[in-house]
Amino acid sequence: MTMTATKTTASSGAAANRPREPKRSTKNVLDFRAAHDKSYIVPQKIENGIKSLAKEGPEAWDYEVDFLKRTGLSTTDLAMYRDAFEDYIVIVSAMHQRSTKRIWCASKQLAAKLRELSGRT
Repeated sequence: MTMTATKTTASSGAAANRPREPKRSTKNVLDFRAAHDKSYIVPQKIENGIKSLAKEGPEAWDYEVDFLKRTGLSTTDLAMYRDAFEDYIVIVSAMHQRSTKRIWCASKQLAAKLRELSGRT
């Protein structure tokens, strides 16, 4: 005695009655820039880092080393675009050292307040 298996096709069920999902359209220039253009990617990452700080509170700030980790940027990439965000940066003297440190702030207002407190207006 042999048993025969019966096959069911996709067209014989409810699956055949479901509408097909539309295919994603071709990628555009914005998609390309977001994937490959540093002049787009780096400022976006910096803006997202500032927004991330702001979510932590209106008085949130990071030393630049921590801000680099937050944004996932290299020092070189950040340095190329840092001037465009100077209103969010405070430069302070490191304690008992000749060097300086950069602090990234959650807002322009906080940066101005910290500059005033540090005597660097």
